Amino acid sequence: MSTLLAIAIIQLLAGTVAYAFAGPVPGEVSFMPAVAVALYACLRYGHAAVPGAFLAALVPALLWDRGFDALPPASWWVAEGGLAVVAALQAAAGAWLVRRYVSGWQTLMRPLDGIRLLAAAVCLGTLPWALTRTGLRVLWPEAGVSETGVFFAAWLAQMIGMAAILPIAFVLGFRATALWRSRVTTLALPAMAIVVLVLGAHQFALQVEANQNEDRFSKAAGAIAMGLNRAIQEHLGTAVSTRRFVEAAAPMTRAAFDHFALPLLPTREGLRAIAWAPRVAGDERAAFERAARAAGEAGFAMRDWNGHGALRPAASRAFHFPLRYVVPRVGADELLGFDLASEPIRRSALEQVLRTGQPVVSEPVRLVGAAGAIGVLAFAPVHGRHAASDGHGEGITGVVVSKIGVGNLIAAVLAQTASEGLAVRLEDATGGEPTPVLYASSPHAGAGAMSRTVDLRVENRRWQLTVTALPGFVAVGSRVVMWLVMVGTFVLVVLMDGYLLTVSGQRAAVQMEVEERTAQLRVEVARREAAAISLRHSESRMRGVFDTVIDGLIIIDDKGIIDAFNPAAERIFGWRADEVIGRNVRVLMPEPYHGQHDGYLADYHRTGRRKIIGIGRTVEGKRKDGSVFPLDLAVTPFHLDAGVMFVGVTRDASDRVASAAQIKTFNAQLRDMVVALEQRDRALTELTRVNEELMACNDRQEAAGVIRRGMQALFPGSSGMLAVSGGASSPEHLHALVQWGGADPLDAGFGRHDCRALQQGRVHRVGRDGSPLRCPHVDETFGDYVCLPLVAQGQVQGLITIDQPAMDEAEAEERRRLLDTVGESIKLSLSNLALRDMLREQVVRDPLTRLYNRRYLEEALEREVARARREGGSMGCAVIDLDHFKAVNDSHGHDVGDSVLRALADLLKGWFRSSDIVCRFGGEEFVVIFPSPDPAATRERLEALQQAFFRCRFNSGAASFSGQTFSVGLAVVAGEALAAEPLLKAADEALYEAKAAGRNRVVLKDPTRDDPAVGA
Repeated sequence: MSTLLAIAIIQLLAGTVAYAFAGPVPGEVSFMPAVAVALYACLRYGHAAVPGAFLAALVPALLWDRGFDALPPASWWVAEGGLAVVAALQAAAGAWLVRRYVSGWQTLMRPLDGIRLLAAAVCLGTLPWALTRTGLRVLWPEAGVSETGVFFAAWLAQMIGMAAILPIAFVLGFRATALWRSRVTTLALPAMAIVVLVLGAHQFALQVEANQNEDRFSKAAGAIAMGLNRAIQEHLGTAVSTRRFVEAAAPMTRAAFDHFALPLLPTREGLRAIAWAPRVAGDERAAFERAARAAGEAGFAMRDWNGHGALRPAASRAFHFPLRYVVPRVGADELLGFDLASEPIRRSALEQVLRTGQPVVSEPVRLVGAAGAIGVLAFAPVHGRHAASDGHGEGITGVVVSKIGVGNLIAAVLAQTASEGLAVRLEDATGGEPTPVLYASSPHAGAGAMSRTVDLRVENRRWQLTVTALPGFVAVGSRVVMWLVMVGTFVLVVLMDGYLLTVSGQRAAVQMEVEERTAQLRVEVARREAAAISLRHSESRMRGVFDTVIDGLIIIDDKGIIDAFNPAAERIFGWRADEVIGRNVRVLMPEPYHGQHDGYLADYHRTGRRKIIGIGRTVEGKRKDGSVFPLDLAVTPFHLDAGVMFVGVTRDASDRVASAAQIKTFNAQLRDMVVALEQRDRALTELTRVNEELMACNDRQEAAGVIRRGMQALFPGSSGMLAVSGGASSPEHLHALVQWGGADPLDAGFGRHDCRALQQGRVHRVGRDGSPLRCPHVDETFGDYVCLPLVAQGQVQGLITIDQPAMDEAEAEERRRLLDTVGESIKLSLSNLALRDMLREQVVRDPLTRLYNRRYLEEALEREVARARREGGSMGCAVIDLDHFKAVNDSHGHDVGDSVLRALADLLKGWFRSSDIVCRFGGEEFVVIFPSPDPAATRERLEALQQAFFRCRFNSGAASFSGQTFSVGLAVVAGEALAAEPLLKAADEALYEAKAAGRNRVVLKDPTRDDPAVGA
């Protein structure tokens, strides 16, 4: 862990160093050593190095990467985080390429391995990050930044860093081996010198290009400042020249003003409008307005600015400056008569004009009709010989106002100068901080490395122009030097790496071969010396082995006579060596081996067939005391000059045989456990499937099928039944929802008092280890059984009754656990279905009458109309409204009114076909939908319903009343004209006609005809 942390820190520092060497494309670098460190870490430590590579790539990028500074914060985080992820994955992928295609990467002694390393790690292993960075540039382009340039810059920078640093990383990382220690002087030090040379060359290129960019920026910024100053003066000159024309042409007319001013607009890109506002004394206002109207300006009147962007009648003041003529006239006629002295910014400029008698530029104003556009107003005083006087502004008869759009003005200047890649910001610095922004070409442009600020004097105001070089400005300039340096250093590093790897690999190979041959010679000498020593001690060693080996060794001749008997054999058989040497080996064998031995030995000499010799097997041996025991025996023949001898290796197998018997018993138990676990796993799998299907069921009938299949699968061969509660209508009664197997002896319907499990609130078992008391709902022929109550939140949801076959205790306990689990699942499913039915009932039912409500009516009507259109049938709709129902409520109270509504609802429920849909539409209004009706029969049925309802009596306190009536509007539609809304509307119109005809009648309306059929 500490080594990985150290490598990650080194990679982080290397990444930080990389951002000190800017590349030929804005936001890119020219040298990236961190990729080599990350690749080495992944080669050495595998996937464990990936998190460190990610963090070491992310931190420097967040601190120093300027390639995506122009992005919004969220996009910036996505870009930098994505690049860090790709950097880590690239290192892992590069390591995989090296391991896969460079078989000798850990030594790099062959020239081909060096070439493959450069191809896999340097060329291919650096492509993902370069492609990702290029893709981000395509996704978020920046002016002046080429995607192709980004790709080659990122790729070259990585390849240079990889080729320059990777040999150094290999030498330092594998320095624990003699091979790489020998390469410190032949590979690492020359590679370090190459790195220093690369850094120096890149620094030189950066300095050369920085000087070029600084000079180019100074020229461009100066040209923009000069062009802007000249354009401002030209635009201000327009107001002055117009002022002179007005002074010379007095009295001024609309035609003369338009003739002079209109041609000026196209010559100045920032000039938005020119206006003349005469100075009018307060007591001359009425005469001035009459004169303007007489001159053709209908409805001319002086108006003030109300502070909210609208005009109002002008207030009285000593002097007015109403707009008299404005060009262009399009959209400006509504401004005629606007008193400039009524708006603060314009009034401030007018006061300065009157005070100085010189042209004045206003504070920034927002231009009308241009979203977010900023402009200024240039005021030029018009002098006359007969000017009114109020103590100042002697001789001023009015002002000429020119509206200048600053954005248009600067855009025209920038179009005429080399401004690509430059951010221009113009501020009004007249009043100090804060300075209003007149124009900003790039809202995200900060204080760049190259920036210049110029003060511009615009009449009475001081404007401040700031020009800043964006990253795109550097891209516009020539980057030939940096490209040449990067390509040159890449070629140099690759060639030098290839040369150094080849030379150092050859030297290391020669040195390793010398060391290997020397080691082989030393081994051979040592081997021969050891052989000589072993020969001298062979006999004593063999004797020691024979005496100390834990296995019994018995040597016999070809006649079966014992020749040697070691101490281990003495312990096994209970004989001393001197007691058995010279005797036949049969003395150690029980029957039948005792009688067969001589024949077996003779058969081996004659035919060469082996039964024990050279094979080994478990036989029986006999001790001195006559006891027989299991014995492992292996017999091996060996040839001497005197003839063939046999060595028998014996070991007492009593413990092993006993252990084998225990293992056999344990294996049998283990097999039984495995079978049980497999059965449990199958049961759990089936239970999971049943749970999933139960959760998907929409009603109890769907659940019944799932439960039947599940119980048959979980309890094969079983018989049983699931009974469910009757719900709120009959909570004490249960009926069979599903049966399986031979469940005939079980009652399909019974009360809660018929089941002892429901009475006790717990499982009731009948049979072995259970209660002898049987439930009344289970016949005697059913045998042993279990009743499992399903109770959720105190409510009985159902009861599972299932037979209980004879089985051992473990199987019975497993069956009980499984049944409990199944019961919980079924209980939860039944509870959910009941809750779903209750909620649906509440949503679609009217709480008073328990009829369907208006929401259900709208859904059902659309559904039935669509079905009728598909089948080419017809659809009827009846709207029923109680007559004089308000009088019932007023006379007898709302409780009696509710009983009247319920009585009509009860009649409606049983009066029509099962396919007809009865709904309470609202208040005392009901709607009945008739699929495929017979119009005449339906009307007769409704009239009969009116008579039945008329006979109903209702109690109101001590009294009662009857004779309630209702009116019905009936409509029947078929064919292409059939639609839900027109059908309901036609029935509603028929209802109104029934009401109008005197109530207590049925009106059948055919929407295709205008004459309804009215029934009494």
